[in-house]
Amino acid sequence: MVLGLQIDDQFKAYPFKELKKSPPKFRDELNGKAYTVVFDKKNQAARIIGLDGEEIPSLTAFWFAWYAFHPDTEIYKFKKEK
Repeated sequence: MVLGLQIDDQFKAYPFKELKKSPPKFRDELNGKAYTVVFDKKNQAARIIGLDGEEIPSLTAFWFAWYAFHPDTEIYKFKKEK
């Protein structure tokens, strides 16, 4: 499963397997716009919140379905800080 996001003409996928490694809340950006990704490990649910506190529309989908429509998507990978 992935959490898919579109901002203007840019796309980004957040694979749940990567979100499981990440902090439950973290900041990210796409197309110059910053937001917070929130992942609930217990319920396997994810959402995206704008800096204004409003939820940004996103989609939870199977990877193959997301990729079929957005083959040029950016893919989030968790990077552990040193």
